[in-house]
Amino acid sequence: YASVRFGKEAGEHAAWAAGVQYFGYGKMDGYDEAGIQTGTFNPRDIVVTGSYSHDLSERVRGGASIKMIQSSYEQYNAFAIGVDLGVNYYNPDKDLSLSAVAKNLGGQVKRFADSWATRSRSTTDRFACQLRLTTSPSGSCPTISASTTTTPTPPSNSKKILRATCFAT
Repeated sequence: YASVRFGKEAGEHAAWAAGVQYFGYGKMDGYDEAGIQTGTFNPRDIVVTGSYSHDLSERVRGGASIKMIQSSYEQYNAFAIGVDLGVNYYNPDKDLSLSAVAKNLGGQVKRFADSWATRSRSTTDRFACQLRLTTSPSGSCPTISASTTTTPTPPSNSKKILRATCFAT
């Protein structure tokens, strides 16, 4: 695993950042369906991220990150794009911070089994999303999580599934 990130202010009320993460899983042996060794390979994931945040008011800050994710496992490759959105309210007089975050909005642009020229509709596209609402001071407030999956059904209809879970401390 390796990671590098650089951030810089953008005027008085904004900031941006860029980063790269590399996940290498080491050398692995490849086998076919009959169990015959086909050689070795080095699976890996690379994530390139760009982020921007801006003060929306004296106590509210919002931001977004876009992530481009490339995975390579033996002869299989995939590419996805994800977006994280967040907003934070901070009141220093009351030592209170409230945040809402939507993570991993997006989906696969190219699945492992696809070629760039042809896209099979026989497999399922997944557009995942994680939503979080948090407050502070820690240990005294609830966290709400929800996840959404959109599954296209040929030709262009879609079925949406929403699951939400609330955890209170």
